[in-house]
Amino acid sequence: MSALKLFNGSKLTLRFFVIFLTYSLAVIVIIIIAVAIVTSREAPPPEMPHENFMEFEKNNMKSIAYNLSMFYGKHGSFDKLKDNPDLLFKRKLPAPHDAPPNRDHDRFFIHKTVLLDSDGNLVFGKDKDAKMLFSRVLKYNGEKIGTLSIKAREMIPPPLKKLFTEIGLALIFVAVIAIAISFLIANFLSKYFLLPVSKLANATKKFSEYDFSSRITLDRKDEIGMLAKDFNEMADRLDKYEKMRKQWIADIAHELRTPLSIMQAEIEAVQDSVWPLSMKTMDHLHGEIIYLAKTVNELHLLSVAESKGLTLNLEEISVYSLLNDAAERFKEKFKSAGIGFESEPYKYSNIFVLADAYLLRTVVNNLMENTLRYTDKPGQLNVNSYKEDSMAVIVFDDTPPAVPEEYIDRIFDRLFRVDSSRSRKHGGSGLGLATCKTHIEALNGTIEGAASPLGGLRIIIKIPLYKGESHGKRKNFDS
Repeated sequence: MSALKLFNGSKLTLRFFVIFLTYSLAVIVIIIIAVAIVTSREAPPPEMPHENFMEFEKNNMKSIAYNLSMFYGKHGSFDKLKDNPDLLFKRKLPAPHDAPPNRDHDRFFIHKTVLLDSDGNLVFGKDKDAKMLFSRVLKYNGEKIGTLSIKAREMIPPPLKKLFTEIGLALIFVAVIAIAISFLIANFLSKYFLLPVSKLANATKKFSEYDFSSRITLDRKDEIGMLAKDFNEMADRLDKYEKMRKQWIADIAHELRTPLSIMQAEIEAVQDSVWPLSMKTMDHLHGEIIYLAKTVNELHLLSVAESKGLTLNLEEISVYSLLNDAAERFKEKFKSAGIGFESEPYKYSNIFVLADAYLLRTVVNNLMENTLRYTDKPGQLNVNSYKEDSMAVIVFDDTPPAVPEEYIDRIFDRLFRVDSSRSRKHGGSGLGLATCKTHIEALNGTIEGAASPLGGLRIIIKIPLYKGESHGKRKNFDS
């Protein structure tokens, strides 16, 4: 808990700190090992068996002892060597025939020795009371002039010890700097990553409260920037769907309230003897009930289709048979309404699709009914079909009125109407095109609206072509 308080309760910051600190310390350890390896190359002879090592040290001592005896013979004392044993090597002195002639090594070796004069006073060396590996009495002309000893386990000369001490202090300083830098980097990276995450978390929390207005603004091109972009797109869709849901509920309430209010008013009028209970009143009430039943049925079909609950009976369907059947069934209605119907069946006589006959027929019926309800009289409806890659395309074009361009993308929304030309007075529930969209999408197809060359609305339907082998079992529609 105390560590988290140091990082303002951020676990991610603490993790970044641990990662970078571990990395920094690992680098320091590697540096220490490297320094140790490098400096060890200047150390005295490499490891060897104990017997050989002892013999090696004795030979070294013999060489130093000879030089010290010669120095004493020349100067009469060791006074000049006090605190300056290197003076022994200022001049080349002859070595005994059985001593190693390695003067450089002698220079190193002397730093781990202790020299006492004949009275036991320290000439050079340190820790004269330390444990000695072995000692040698120095004589000149048979007279004792001093004692030379080698300290046990004293394998590193003072200059090298000083170097190691300085390196150790430097590494401690580097470690402190590494901790500070790790802390700063951890804080920077945690803020860099946590800021967008915090924004996402806050916006997501608002989503749980059905507030889809939050957006995340990040000027980044990395994965987090892409995540923020995807989040904003999702928020746009959710905001749109939430507004549509609220509008849909309001529209359904309005659609059901209107006929119910009419029925209530007429029944109360009959009950209050304002109107007589005539066949005209009954017919009017019956019409409102039929409208209500139709609206409820279409809403049910929409909910089933959108929940992927439709049971499809896919089969090979002739587009020619489908459209010809629709033309025959609506011929008299179109004639009575003063609307012409034109098609060129020879162009699509060989087009077959894989679809559910009931759904496809419902779609065509809805589109024909739309033309009857909303097209100005006299008017015209042209229907055509053709192949496009692996899809069959069916196009409906009618004459004015047109749907304003800004509403084209919304005509397939549930209960949507364009006030100037799509109103309840024509008898529509506002669910026809929405039903068409759910049915076509259930068949793995697409449906879209556009401006018609005839001045009205164009509806373009695309359905997958039938790719199987024909066995003569094709769906034909009876007029």
